Amino acid sequence: MSRHSTNGARCYRSSVDAVSWTLTGRSDELHRVLDLLTNGSTDGVVLVGPAGVGKSRLTTEVLDLLGDDIDHRLVVATPGAATIPFGCLAHLLGDPPLRRLDAPALLDTFRAVRQQLLAGASGELVVAVDDAHLLDEASAALFGQLATVGDARLLVNVRAGAACPDAITALWKNERCTRIELGPLDADEVGRLAATALGGPLARGSIERLHEVSGGNPLFVRELLLDATAAGTLRMERNLWHWRGVAGGLRLTEVVESHLGRLGESTADLVDLVAMGEPLPLEALAHHAGVDLVDTLEADGIFTISSDDRPTMPPGARSRGTAGRQLVRLAHPLFGEVRRASIGEGRRRVLQRRLLTLFSSATDLDRTDLLRVASWSLDAGQPLDPVQLLDAARAARDLSDLHRCADLARAALERGGGPDAAVELAEALEWLGATDAAIVALDQALDAMSDEGIRARALACGIRLQAMGRLDEARALASRAGDIGDATWRGFVEAQWATSLVLEGHMDEARPLIDTLADHPDPRVRLRVLSATNLVLLADGRILDARATAEAAIRDAFARRNEIPRGVIWAFSAMVLDLLAAGDLDALDRVLEVAAADVTATNDGSLGFQLLLQAKIALHRGQAGLARRAASESATLLGGIDELGLGPLVLGTVAEASAILGDTTAATAAAAEAGALLDDQPSRPFAAEVARAIAWAPVADGDVISAEAALCCAADVAQAAGHRTIEAGALFDAVRVGASQTTQRRLIELAGTIQGPLAEGWVRYTTGVLDDDPSELEHAGEHFAALGFLMVAAEAFTLASRSHHRGGVAAGARRAGTRATALRDAIDALGAHQLDLPPDLPTLSRREQQIAVLAADGRSSRQIAEQLAVSTRTVDNQLSRVYQKLGISGRRELPEALGR
Repeated sequence: MSRHSTNGARCYRSSVDAVSWTLTGRSDELHRVLDLLTNGSTDGVVLVGPAGVGKSRLTTEVLDLLGDDIDHRLVVATPGAATIPFGCLAHLLGDPPLRRLDAPALLDTFRAVRQQLLAGASGELVVAVDDAHLLDEASAALFGQLATVGDARLLVNVRAGAACPDAITALWKNERCTRIELGPLDADEVGRLAATALGGPLARGSIERLHEVSGGNPLFVRELLLDATAAGTLRMERNLWHWRGVAGGLRLTEVVESHLGRLGESTADLVDLVAMGEPLPLEALAHHAGVDLVDTLEADGIFTISSDDRPTMPPGARSRGTAGRQLVRLAHPLFGEVRRASIGEGRRRVLQRRLLTLFSSATDLDRTDLLRVASWSLDAGQPLDPVQLLDAARAARDLSDLHRCADLARAALERGGGPDAAVELAEALEWLGATDAAIVALDQALDAMSDEGIRARALACGIRLQAMGRLDEARALASRAGDIGDATWRGFVEAQWATSLVLEGHMDEARPLIDTLADHPDPRVRLRVLSATNLVLLADGRILDARATAEAAIRDAFARRNEIPRGVIWAFSAMVLDLLAAGDLDALDRVLEVAAADVTATNDGSLGFQLLLQAKIALHRGQAGLARRAASESATLLGGIDELGLGPLVLGTVAEASAILGDTTAATAAAAEAGALLDDQPSRPFAAEVARAIAWAPVADGDVISAEAALCCAADVAQAAGHRTIEAGALFDAVRVGASQTTQRRLIELAGTIQGPLAEGWVRYTTGVLDDDPSELEHAGEHFAALGFLMVAAEAFTLASRSHHRGGVAAGARRAGTRATALRDAIDALGAHQLDLPPDLPTLSRREQQIAVLAADGRSSRQIAEQLAVSTRTVDNQLSRVYQKLGISGRRELPEALGR
């Protein structure tokens, strides 16, 4: 690939068009088809799916994998060949057998073609027909007869919804052949397909967007990546590809036009109108364009019409019940993307004005519709009332469309929207990372705010904005909370001040205020101060108390969601930090799954935070590669919106994951970048956690002495900041890389005061190292394995094996070594430290480990052989080697030897 441009990140022209596109996401279908064609249970298989879903690719893959004892023929039907009887078979036939087209001659020809098709088959025969819906009737009849009389098995693929010859339809209707529907790829399969084509992983956000636009259609995925390659819109940053969206190049446009068919001027105009405004209310669109045209485009597969059960809001009303209205969209997301990309600015304005006319006749608008109408009006220069603009800005905020929220709020402010619009604009700009512009917006109206609720929001926003580097200015704003008479609104401002103090590292100053607000009679204030309360409890090591507080707050957050839209985010953020500190990775997975589906958590800042958490989880589970990808994408997202200043922590995680993978260059670069960012905000409470993460960088080169010193230094930083949990975590990492006994004793004493199972594991591991106690190390290994911390568990069992080995306990060394090997096989930390077993210690191969585990679970040799598709003799031979390696006499000793 060659470099295309350099604008901060690296942009490349990828060699996507040179890639042989692999079959992705079809392994189940592939094996099923192969089984059906070889076991004789059916006369054939019919693959059905839309164009581009991979029917032809699956067909050729199956033919390539058929055994040598099965002969095969491939026939490709085309519209041109369909005009000639047996035209699709021309490449398989010798002298043309067709002389005349009258009925008697056609029957002779039929027999002759059948004879030539079957000639030369050395054994069983499979005949594959690509695009069988395009067959002429004579060829279709021939293939139907082949299946009926058993001369060959068929592998036929047809396009879903296409008219097929009767003989082909009869194949599955008469149940002679098995019909298999091929659906779209899921997002993970799209990601794997893209990674193969690009030669490297695609960012998760890009995968999800590519999946959405392509609809999971492999052909569309390919064309979208080729389109991006031609336009130079694939960006490589931190070893991840980022896709910027549809460029709308000529090739992609031609692909879409081939699916849309030939469009007349009026039809194309209506398609572009729907592309610009989808989804559109059916009633309004039919009134605008005519029912017949809309029905025709639906019948042609260009439009789809579906029900919408969201609440609707007509102009002048706050809400209505469920309407169940009908909405019109283009049949595939890609159609709209490509059509929109091809619309020029002038035509865009014309279409927007037509959409405004269309929506003026609609009576069932919802909040999303009102938001779109306001945006189109603004773009088209139509006059709008500031109240309408402000309502639309709030709708955009609730949908996490922060750029549009800022545009609408700014327009409302310019049109006399007053303090309400100023606060809405400032909060949107704050989330977008435009701190200075947000402060200016607040300054324009702060003194003019008479409504206490608006004033409280303004003061809270100002405190957040000023606290990052301007703490004295934030303190001055916080002092104005006393001017607010309403206790709840005053509590909101005080809660924000307490939170800012904690985030800036002034926990001692914040504690008295937090204690007061935690007992506030209004649950909304308690919810608002939750972040500060939670961080202080975590710093004190009261992890289980913090978790209980967050669980209670989540109930309040959902109950008062309409009053405090961001309350759910505050509660979830507190909970995930508590679960991470407690080491409850499974519960953390469940919470993140809920958070990912929450509409209030879909902006770049929230997604960046979620990805950071996913990276932390992956690191604990030993999935260092996945951790680095998630943290790298988080760094990209937070580069635009990072109101909490998480950038150093994210880059520190990249450094830690890279070090564990043995990538010295990446680890060193990420550590240096994180350190530079940390210098700009040294008082953050997670500064010590950043220092802990980047201290791992020397481990990539095997320099554990430097890593130990840096980790102990990070622990001292955490101690000075009053954060006992981070201090203990840094000390534990120091123990893992070989810290002194003084450090080990310091950790045991400190971790004993910290709540939660993770701290219990730290104590067990460290006690085992300090006392050279293999039994305690094995207990620590099982403890961490149960938590899902597989890398640390593998380390513990490795250390236990070494300890047994030093003590001359060969059976114990083998047992612990076997457990360590099994755990190491489950992680991808290829360059990890502390995982080398004694050189003379025999270890089990993967197959030996597999058979030994099944035998330890009580399976007989025959049962194991059937499950693994091997012979009983093979199982018994493998078990004999297992007994010899483990130093045991038979099956009864396997469970203990394997630590089960």
